[in-house]
Order: sequence, then structure tokens, then C-alpha cells
Amino acid sequence: MKSALTSVLLLALLTGALHAGEVDSTQKTREGVRKRLVTDFRDLQKTISAADISKHEREELLAEIAALNESFDPAQTSHGDDFRAILPLNDVHARLFRVQAALWRLQGHEPLTVWNADLWGNLELWELPPSKDTATVRLHMMRNEYRAGAFNISNASSDVMTLRLRIEVIPGGRNPGYITVHQVEWTDTRTGRVVAAALPEAAREGDSYVIDVLPGLTRQVWFTFHPVDVPAGVLEGRIEVRTGDVQVDVPLTLTVYPFHFPDQPALHSGGWDYTSKAGTYGVTEENLEAFLAHCREHFVDSPWASNRVLSPGKHDAQGNMIAEPDTTAFDTWVKRWESARQFCVYAAVGNTFVGYATGTPEFETAVKAFATFWANHMKELGLKPGQLIWLLRDEPRNIETDKLIIAWAKAIRAANTGIQIWEDPIYSDMSDAHPELAAACHILCPNRTMFLRAPEQYGRYFLEQRDKGVTLEFYSCRGPARLLDPYAYYRMQAWSCWQYHAIATNFWAWGDNAGVSSWNEYLAPRTAYTPFFIDATSITAGKHMEAVREGIEDYEYLLMLKQALASAEKEKRHHETVRQVRDLLTEIPGRVLNPATLDAFWWRDPLDRTVADKARLDILNALAALGQ
Repeated sequence: MKSALTSVLLLALLTGALHAGEVDSTQKTREGVRKRLVTDFRDLQKTISAADISKHEREELLAEIAALNESFDPAQTSHGDDFRAILPLNDVHARLFRVQAALWRLQGHEPLTVWNADLWGNLELWELPPSKDTATVRLHMMRNEYRAGAFNISNASSDVMTLRLRIEVIPGGRNPGYITVHQVEWTDTRTGRVVAAALPEAAREGDSYVIDVLPGLTRQVWFTFHPVDVPAGVLEGRIEVRTGDVQVDVPLTLTVYPFHFPDQPALHSGGWDYTSKAGTYGVTEENLEAFLAHCREHFVDSPWASNRVLSPGKHDAQGNMIAEPDTTAFDTWVKRWESARQFCVYAAVGNTFVGYATGTPEFETAVKAFATFWANHMKELGLKPGQLIWLLRDEPRNIETDKLIIAWAKAIRAANTGIQIWEDPIYSDMSDAHPELAAACHILCPNRTMFLRAPEQYGRYFLEQRDKGVTLEFYSCRGPARLLDPYAYYRMQAWSCWQYHAIATNFWAWGDNAGVSSWNEYLAPRTAYTPFFIDATSITAGKHMEAVREGIEDYEYLLMLKQALASAEKEKRHHETVRQVRDLLTEIPGRVLNPATLDAFWWRDPLDRTVADKARLDILNALAALGQ
């Protein structure tokens, strides 16, 4: 009887807790929607009040907004578990944007306007479409690389427009398979800042892509180009945009240079994915394969695992290994990432190992045996021990942590296995770090923001260590990711890697969606860092991750130019061309990494985001001039 009563009480408590969680989620979503609409009511009122229209027209539009505001009762709105914070959020929100469409008509806009997009710029929700503009899509690229193009479509009519897009390329035919079409979605964020960053693929019906554009909104259409077997040359074509009897043709020019981009570029890339086990951050059993595929398609080659993959084995009283570690978890992880070039593990070490305190002979013996085993196991898997990287303690910032790292590093290095020790110190002044910390590491990875903005001596510390043989990488971990500039924060980090001879670009964190669907950040209990869109069952591309990939490709461009230049110099050919290319390679990083990019990490910051692609075109032409 007591047992049965206890079970009933536990069930009641559990049910109550679950119900409370559901109520809390509903309230958070409802509050997020309320704030969004309050903000948009206010912003559109300001826009109308400042618009160049007649007094009568202004009063009518403001009266419509007031009526909508009166009709909106957030307490009466309901949102299911499948709610997505994609604009418009509800019918009242959609009617509000219809008022904006009416304003656009009064300002002389055609029902349909197709206009050029600032590819990496921040598209503003209330941005006025140009009265007259001819959109174009022009790309210059190599075979086998990924590059993006885009244009905007604004709907000033009172009805939803269902547009049909067809791509014609000569040669290449209709809708060539190397072009992926994305319908960019407006999503609200935990901070209440709307962004146009999500890149779901457009629906396909027959020989057309179907794009919906709602009244009073601008829809960006994003194209991912990945020509592999396309012959070099200039491909001309058009993107046909049709709705009813209206058709707009957007000229398309794709210039493919006679170079082949490598399947695996040189710059390493990692993002603390911790995919050694599904269930970490936003990675689930249902979305794991899609997550891995998305990372691989974006040149991620340095996956991360927790220390659960490094079983210690058993050791005797002297520290000798008497039973080998279980390699099952490690082997599963490596197989999952069989195309990776580095395997990074956060070891999260403590003051003891299998019961032995740091600094004792038994500790030294046990750690050496541990490192030796895992190095040998890498060889058994057909890998090199140097491909295994251990982060001992994350972001060291005090002497006690440094001492712990040094103690472990000495024992690991004594085994002479080739396993690499990786650290990311975050002292504000590196002179405060333990004098032996840098020498204990094979790889130092400073925070790029700190590196760029700190006094000169901060960066000099890492550059001096690099010149002594310590490998340099960069990482960044700011957030929320949605508000960061894809160009300055994500793409430019690869350029900083080139400028300072760093070999890897890292970001916290591919899978960190704050524990909730990226499509409803109203529920997020904290900052989300993932640069793409994750929910429990799917992965959707995002502009920020596309920028990571393009930055890695930019780095490869610079490397290809450096190698071509070295070849031309060795063969003593094209003397004047060689001099010009040498000058280009010297000045181009400074041109792209201009001072503005150091202070413009937020997407709304004003910045010229076309500089890198102009520089990239210069590199392509320089490669052609060198006869590569």
C-alpha cells in the first residue's frame, strides 16, 4: 500500500512538473511574440510618420495599425510545440506587414521589385526596396569550390505572391545541379533582434523552384554554387522569376577559372561539436548524420570529443598499465569522422590520474603508459599519433591551472609519442601566465578578439611562441551567433589565420543551440552559439556557417597564389608579372583586414563587406597571369 501510494505521488509530481514546463514554454513563446509585435507596431508607426506621403494617407495607415494593435490580445494566442519564430508570427503580424505593403504602394513601388542584395550585409526588416533596380548575379570562382550569390524580392501588393524561379545557363541547361536555391527566412531571436540568416532549400515543383513572398516583406533568395565538372569559361544565363503574367529576368554570369579547388583545403577547422556521443548540445540521434554531413560539407576536419573516449585502463601500484583501455567509444567516434585530419579531445584533467597525484613517480609512469597506449592505438587505426590532440584544461587563466597543465604536459611529453597538447589561455595579460606554459604546449590558440584588440605585447607573446616552434591557431566564442557579422566575425577569422601564420580556425560551437530549437529562440535559457539552424530532427544551413566555409576557401586562394608565385620565381619566368603578384600577395591581407573589420563583429555595424571578394578576384586573375 505504501509503495503504491508513493508511486501515485511521484507520478503526480512528475506530471505536475511536466505541465509546469509546458506552461513555462508557452508563456515564453507568448511573451516573445508579444514583444515582437509591440516592437513592430512601434517601428512601423515611426516609418509611416516619417514617410513622404500625404497627411490623409498617413492618418489612414496609422489608424489601421491602431486597429490591429487593439485587436491583438497575446493572452488569447496559442502556440504549439511546432511553433517557429519565422516572420510573420501570426495573422495579426501578417496584417501589419500588409500595412507596410500599402505604404510601399503609396511611395510608388511596383507590386514586385527584384533588387540586388548586399550578400553578407544585414538585411533590415523595414528596409525600403529601391524604386528601380535591376538585379544581377555575377560570380567568379574555381571548379569544386562553394560560393554564394543572392538577390532580394519585395512584395508591395496586398496578396501573397507565389513565385516560380527557373535558372537557365548556357552551357549547362535548365536548373543545373551545381546550383542550390535557398529561400531565406526571417527569424526572431532571444534578444528580439530579427535576422535573415536561415537558408532552407526552396521547394521544387516540376522545373521550377517555388518561393513565397508575403505582402510588405522582402524575401532574399540565396544561391549556393558548387561547379565540379563545369568547363572553364564564361557561362551566361538568367534566373527567370514569374508570378501570374509578371516575369522578371535576372541576368546570371558565372565565370569559371581553369583551376580546381582541392577537396580538402589546408586550413583546419573545428567547433567543439562533441559528437563522440549524441545528446550533447543540439546534436541528437535523429539529426546526428545530417549534422556530420553539414560539418563535412563546410570543411570541418577537426572534430572534438569529451574525455569519455579516453578510457584510462588499469594500472598497478607503481603506475604501470596492467589492463588496456576500452577503445569502443574512441573507435566509434573516429569512424564517425573518418575523413577528419585531426581528432581533438577535451581531457579535462585533474590533480590525480587513476588515483595518483600529479608530480609523483606513479603519476608520471601511469600518464606515460596512458599516452603510449593511445598513440599506438592511433597507429592501429591507420592514423598518426600527431593527429590526436589533447586539451588538458580549457581557457587557463590562473597559475594553479597552468601548473596542472605543465605537470600533465611533462608526463605526456616524456612518453615522446607525438600526441599534441593544445591550450587556449585567456589571460588579459600573458605576462601573468606561468613562464613554462607555452613551452609545455604544441599548439596555442588565442581568442581572436582578444588577440586583435589587446595591447601589442599581447599578440607579440603568441607570435614569439610561434616563431619558437609552437603552432598557432585562432578561436572565437562570442554570441549570440545570430547577431554576429558573418563576414567580419566568421569569414575574416580565416584571413587572420593567414596574416599571422595560424593553421586552424575554430568557433564555439557548432552544436550549441542553447538546448532548444534554433527556430524558436524564445525558449532559450541562455545564449546560442551555433552558426546554423538545429532542431531535434534536422539541420538547416545558415549564413554564418556559409561564411566560415568561404573564409577557409579564401585562405586556400592565398596559399595557391603563394605556391604559384614560388614556382614562377624558381623557374625565373614572367619577371614583371612575378613582381606584381609578389606585391599583391604582400598587400592583400592588409587590404581585406582593414581596421574596420576589427571593430565590426556585430551584423548591424556599418562595414564594406565586398572587399574580400574583390581581393579574391584579384587572386584569380593573378593565378591566371602566372599561367597556373
